Amino acid sequence: MVAAHADAKQPGVLIFRKRLLPYSETFIANQGHALQRFRPLFVGLERHEQGVHYLDESSICVLEDHVAHVPMARLPMLLGLPPNREWLAAMRDHGPALIHVHFGNGVTAAAPIARALGIPMVVTWHGHDISRPLVGRFGRRVRQAIAVADHCVAVSGYVAGLLRQAGCPDHKLTVHHIGVHVPSSAPSPVPSNGRVLFVGRLVPKKGAGLLIEAMHRVQATVPGASLQIIGDGPLEQQLREQAARAEVAVEFLGRRPPNEVSRCMQEAMVVAAPSIRTARDFEGLGMVFVEAQALGRPVVGFRSGGIPDAIDDGRSGILVPEDDVGALASALAAVLGDSGRAQAMGDAGHRHARENHDLARQTRLLENVYADVGKVRLT
Repeated sequence: MVAAHADAKQPGVLIFRKRLLPYSETFIANQGHALQRFRPLFVGLERHEQGVHYLDESSICVLEDHVAHVPMARLPMLLGLPPNREWLAAMRDHGPALIHVHFGNGVTAAAPIARALGIPMVVTWHGHDISRPLVGRFGRRVRQAIAVADHCVAVSGYVAGLLRQAGCPDHKLTVHHIGVHVPSSAPSPVPSNGRVLFVGRLVPKKGAGLLIEAMHRVQATVPGASLQIIGDGPLEQQLREQAARAEVAVEFLGRRPPNEVSRCMQEAMVVAAPSIRTARDFEGLGMVFVEAQALGRPVVGFRSGGIPDAIDDGRSGILVPEDDVGALASALAAVLGDSGRAQAMGDAGHRHARENHDLARQTRLLENVYADVGKVRLT
């Protein structure tokens, strides 16, 4: 059941993710909750136990609530046929002006909804969904998704470049940075404790192994330097063994809720951004790096994927060539060894986040895209 919005006269928008929501994608929930001129309804095929609690149950409309077997109910959609009637009726009751699909690989499931409801489709591309070479079945799916979308949103200039290579024309492409909450008050002072913080899934593209290798060098020049790692994933045991062999002081904290991540950021001197491009993935923007700057913490990492859109290189942080562990170690040591520089970068990061990545401001810009695509006149 869908609860009525405070202002039912506002146009509705369906926010689609196949599974609602992986814990690493809470930015989708934050963006939807920040809408002021549209009524959001989060739509998906099924719930994802990791992050569904970030959504109000009254604002969720999932296929699994209307059918006994999701794979069977999804089959007609994969063939381009309309979805389950009850599910479709629940979405229609919301009065949507458009559907906003997160990740290009969700278009196949979402397109039948858009067609059945007669509404346009906006697709946000985050990076993983266009990270592989545009050949074979993957290339065909990307091009088909671009073709059926009424508008494509790229989370960074880097992602936009890949969409252009795939054939997306400029008139249906917008670069839009998803925002984060930026405190209006001045952030807490940057501590001089030598602590580096990593936040992310423990998968190859996040580069945690390269960071541990860099920290081995840092600890030789910055006594007391240490590393905290927040996140989990398939590489955890391998990373623990690597840290033990290198005798690097690393504290593995596992997965943590957003409030604890924020606390750890404020207790760190530097937040690391060692993400790299792999054969199948890259960093589309790097929300955690924006969040770090919003809290007034300098960011040091690789110049990879869309990360340069997130960080004001040379002012709010330092970006070095991708995979260059020596350069990463030198940059980390330079900031850890100079508390005045760390503070100046933290202050610059807070300004950068406030001026370029504030959630309210960025979401209002997104609503302008919605209005244009959905042909809605906003008040």
